[in-house]
Amino acid sequence: ERQDQRSACVTMCGIAGVYHFARSGSVPDGVVAGMTDALMHRGPDDRGLYRTESGRVELGHTRLSIIDLGGGHQPMAGPRRDTWITFNGEIYNHAELRAELDAPFRTSSDTEVILALYERRGLEAMLERLEGMFAIVIADTRRGAVHLLRDRVGIKPLYWARRGSTVLFASEAMSFLAHPAFSAEIDPSHVDELLAFRYVAGEASLLEGVLHVQPGHRLTITPDGVREARYWSIPDYPEKLRLSREEAVDRLGHLLNRSVQSQLRSDVNVGCQLSGGVDSSLVTVLAGSRQPG
Repeated sequence: ERQDQRSACVTMCGIAGVYHFARSGSVPDGVVAGMTDALMHRGPDDRGLYRTESGRVELGHTRLSIIDLGGGHQPMAGPRRDTWITFNGEIYNHAELRAELDAPFRTSSDTEVILALYERRGLEAMLERLEGMFAIVIADTRRGAVHLLRDRVGIKPLYWARRGSTVLFASEAMSFLAHPAFSAEIDPSHVDELLAFRYVAGEASLLEGVLHVQPGHRLTITPDGVREARYWSIPDYPEKLRLSREEAVDRLGHLLNRSVQSQLRSDVNVGCQLSGGVDSSLVTVLAGSRQPG
């Protein structure tokens, strides 16, 4: 029954953490554990915590196991244990990236591939190569930095908020309630927008001071503060592609099939949820065919 329940879900885990700026003091005991417990509905299969030696950074993770059911425990450390990652999502080209990297992998999880790519190629090159949906937090104790990263179109959520000398980050803002410095206050300037459109556009949210890491953006937290940068935007092609109708149809079919097939890699059962439209029906047909891309 548990296997069936997991196969009916989208890839979803929970990530949480705290960065404490002040040189004196540390993250209060039990806070990140409480933040992580609030996300257990996102990842009921596993739970983990990591706290740096200085106590200024702590990460939490709850896991819904999809790839490498027994070996993907998070937060996950690099070989030297000076880089740590907590990750929500799925990297569709992780097998290809694994084959390119000269690394002594210990697991078959896509999480370990992300960390190996970061350590060998650096942050920017890593982001260029990842294909998938993701919210990633990497704590690099060598450089004294924590990176918050969100996928190109914002499929996976990642919230953050600063309260005094503390930065909180998590998959869901409600987990911030576990920190004594956080109180949930409605931002009245966004109430009308939420009621009209059912979401708040841009980096803001309905809660005062709670922000999204925007799609295609990364945040880097260091003792000097928080820096935000865009690493991807929708390409603008000023020149029209010169394709015949038949060539365009063939190209679309190839790309769509490749996209669907890349998302079928899983160590659990795969299923489809249909809305009844042409798009979901087409995706289901391609998924059932399991043709090479």
